Amino acid sequence: EVVEEILPPMKVFCVISHPEPNGRSFLHAVYRKCIETLKLNNHEVISIDLYESDFTNLPSLNDFEEKDVSLSYHEHQRRGMYNETILRMQASVEWCTHLILFTPLFWLSPSSALMGWWEKVFGEIWAFAPNHIFDKGYMAGKKAMVVVTTGQEQVFCANDAINRPVEGLMYPLTFRCFFKCGFTP
Repeated sequence: EVVEEILPPMKVFCVISHPEPNGRSFLHAVYRKCIETLKLNNHEVISIDLYESDFTNLPSLNDFEEKDVSLSYHEHQRRGMYNETILRMQASVEWCTHLILFTPLFWLSPSSALMGWWEKVFGEIWAFAPNHIFDKGYMAGKKAMVVVTTGQEQVFCANDAINRPVEGLMYPLTFRCFFKCGFTP
């Protein structure tokens, strides 16, 4: 007799960072299909398009409610001085059980807007701390993945190709960012 294990619905936060206007990119199509499929399977989904939300500015002291020019950017983060926009993003990350990031491969890296978003939202003390990294990171128990489009044929992203495999190119995001904060990549 086979017993099927019924898992609770996932809470998924989907974040896309692609500059193509009006959602016309292939990555946008994948993003929409992912959200549709998750919802059809009774999972809870919240999502954000970083370009539609105008969340593409580089990290600056504007990310904080009370700016103190005598403090570094990271000291503002350590003190939790975030503005309302960043706090809403952090609340979405706290809510989710699964984080899915969607990015094109630009200059062999995730988009700068996505990495800027990460820098703003995943600050020290909120996402990790010196003694709370990796399996002790504050995101422990959550899963994260990145969905990447390359705009190239697969033969261009391989061990023996001009570019490296996508998995290797995403290592700084999947290991240094996800795993450091406690996510299971």
